[in-house]
Amino acid sequence: MNQREKNRSAAYFVTITFLFLFSCWAFIEIVDQLKRHKIEHFDTAIITFVQSWISPDLTAVMKAITFFGSAQWITTSVVIVSLLLWLKKEWLYALFFALTVSLGTEFNHLLKQIFERKRPDIQPLIHEKGFSFPSGHSMASFVMYGALAYLLFELLEHRHAKRFGAVMACLFILLIGTSRIYLGVHYPSDVIGGYAAAAIWLIFSLLIFHLVEFILKKKCHKRPFDREWRKNGT
Repeated sequence: MNQREKNRSAAYFVTITFLFLFSCWAFIEIVDQLKRHKIEHFDTAIITFVQSWISPDLTAVMKAITFFGSAQWITTSVVIVSLLLWLKKEWLYALFFALTVSLGTEFNHLLKQIFERKRPDIQPLIHEKGFSFPSGHSMASFVMYGALAYLLFELLEHRHAKRFGAVMACLFILLIGTSRIYLGVHYPSDVIGGYAAAAIWLIFSLLIFHLVEFILKKKCHKRPFDREWRKNGT
């Protein structure tokens, strides 16, 4: 590894460490405001603004958007993407994606049971069961599309394709979160809290992934995902 690569690696780990700490702070801050009942005004103001745009056509669009953060879609996507990666012999990537998204969903269920926040009843346009905080759709979409964006950056050759994938991932995450507020099944703080918790989980998963990658690199004397390593299988 030359000096330029070392500098890029150092910058990368400094960045994700900062993002991890910032996400932890954001989540703790939201929980603190929630416990102190100081976030209701913020939630009500945002819900009122978002739902002021309610119309039959927009509701149909939002229902379609929210599907892309549903358990059915997430599960199907994880199976398909992981299978494709496995068939391409990208075994570690396949495991990273499958475990990160699947365990991230379980992490969301755990958090919901801890906080037991009831869903908003301002103007629900669809019916959802379970607790409200943090938003499962927002958290699952952040983890899955975020992990998918990382895989695209790692596996795609063209820089524009990588950027397009990252932009689309961010767009999907934001739209799905907005759809949950619009449909009246989550408070804005549920969505933001879901994003923060998802960022914590995703970055933690990336750090574990890099640790495993480092161990394999030492064992194989090559980076596990170099093209030559994949071709030769050694």
